[in-house]
Amino acid sequence: MDRSYRVVILFGVLSFLGDVIYEGSRSILGQYLYILGASSLAIGIIFGLGELINFILRSIAGYLADRTNSYWLMLGVGYGLLICISLITFVNVWYFAGLLFLFERLGKAIRTPARDVLLARVSKGIGLGKTFGIHKFIDQFGAILGPIIVSYIILVGSYKQAFFFMIIPYLLVLLVIFLIKRLYHYEIGFHMEKGGDVVFKKGVVYFLLSIFFAGMGCVSFGIMGFHWKASSVFSDAIIPIIYSFGMLISGFFSLLLGVLFDRLGIKIILIGILVSIFYPFLTFSNSWFLIIFGVFLWAIGLGVNESTFKLGLARLYGVSGQTFGIFYSLYGLGVFLGGVFMGYFYQFSIYFVVIFSVLCQFISFCIFWALYRFSSRSTL
Repeated sequence: MDRSYRVVILFGVLSFLGDVIYEGSRSILGQYLYILGASSLAIGIIFGLGELINFILRSIAGYLADRTNSYWLMLGVGYGLLICISLITFVNVWYFAGLLFLFERLGKAIRTPARDVLLARVSKGIGLGKTFGIHKFIDQFGAILGPIIVSYIILVGSYKQAFFFMIIPYLLVLLVIFLIKRLYHYEIGFHMEKGGDVVFKKGVVYFLLSIFFAGMGCVSFGIMGFHWKASSVFSDAIIPIIYSFGMLISGFFSLLLGVLFDRLGIKIILIGILVSIFYPFLTFSNSWFLIIFGVFLWAIGLGVNESTFKLGLARLYGVSGQTFGIFYSLYGLGVFLGGVFMGYFYQFSIYFVVIFSVLCQFISFCIFWALYRFSSRSTL
């Protein structure tokens, strides 16, 4: 196998192991904090603050990685903080457990821009879209496997044992980083060719606004799952399986859209937004068939938001930690604000949530369509 493909696959395995730890622990952390005495408000603040830290601080981490050329250091520190999940085993106070969770989210913010830059450098002989598509595809299986593992451990053991188990994938994370470092012989100072520089300089604000509104219109699975539970559409045991189905679809389409991106350019983003824009009408229905189809479309939209948008920004602006940091910060801010608004609107009517989500995604589509039309004379 070509060295570049081996490096890409190893990066995918690295993210896979990280997701086994994080997604596995996230699926039980809320319940565990409740057992330790945390209120629903405290749990909501911890999770919301965790995602805000995760996304907003990525732009700072990306900037520092670029300025200091310390991509490997940032990668190591970021993944090293995953140890905080296993350390939750040894605390019996909810706010200490919550603090450890926030430190892990800080690690996610530190490692992600550096990892994306290192991964992008490998893409020259593979293709930027295909590289990130393969990585995302492997990564998604961690989000599926992690919750399944901890569910089994809790069934036969305890919450503390589930958190402590995460030391095993953590040690594997350290091993994989060592293997990647040994195989990695790509010049980090190399800058990929950029297409449409002039267009990007004129349209950068519109591109970033489109990313922001796409994030704000993305309905969290938490809200959908809460609605299905309240409406008794699915049982408690079925809802996590639907989440795993969504992660599987998202991973597959991240790979497919990445390959198509290399061939079609940023127009694939327009197609992705258009395909997924109406999923809220389906996921908040009372028909299990429509809900499953809606989750299918939601997962495609998730793949576009978290992968393909990033590729478009990298192609137009170039590969750097700051580029990826800007993307994550704006998208994360949009997700955070959208979650706040949709959580508030849900108290009054589910229709308000649906209208808000579709409207935000439609605005994102219109902004990106205008940018694409404006840039149609340039090679993107």
